[in-house]
Parts: sequence; C-alpha cells; structure tokens
Amino acid sequence: MMKVWQDGVMSSCHCTTTDNHYPLKAATTQRFRMGAPRSFVVSGSGNKVAFVRSDSGSSAVLNIWIVENLDTQPQERCVVRASDLLKDDETLSPAERARRER
Repeated sequence: MMKVWQDGVMSSCHCTTTDNHYPLKAATTQRFRMGAPRSFVVSGSGNKVAFVRSDSGSSAVLNIWIVENLDTQPQERCVVRASDLLKDDETLSPAERARRER
C-alpha cells in the first residue's frame, strides 16, 4: 500500500499495476531523446530551418531534414539519409578496395 496526496489529503492507494516497461523504454530511446530534432540551423532569410533527426525513437542513425515555407505552410522533408551515404553498391576488385581504404 502506498500513501498519495488526493485533494490536499493524504490517502492510501491500493495500486495493483505498475509500468515495468519504463526502464526498457528509457534505455532504448536514450532517455526519450532519440527521434527528437537537434542541431538547428536557420537560413539567412529565416524561411528555412535545417536539423538532424532519426527516423524513429529507437534509431540512433541521424538524417538531415529541412522545414521550408515557415511563413505560410511549413513543409518538412528529409534531404539526406545516412543509409544512402553508407551504401556500398560498387563492385571493386580487392586491390582497388584496399587502395581506397588507405
């Protein structure tokens, strides 16, 4: 039994359920910071804002996003995806791959 404040009076709470998922959710989202936009840059005209953000609250991979038309109808779009930058579509010989890794 737990004591809680209710309407300015201490009363007893017979809580039977607990949220045991909170520690896991807090850990997998880095204290709920993943997926939140950060590192903002405002354009000189003030009509665009660029920032980095992951696709979801459980992904650590950051993408570059832009919000345009701030004065009328703001539109958000992803301009650079980290997964596109990290693709390895080239077929290189082992010698060429070794040369590029130096």
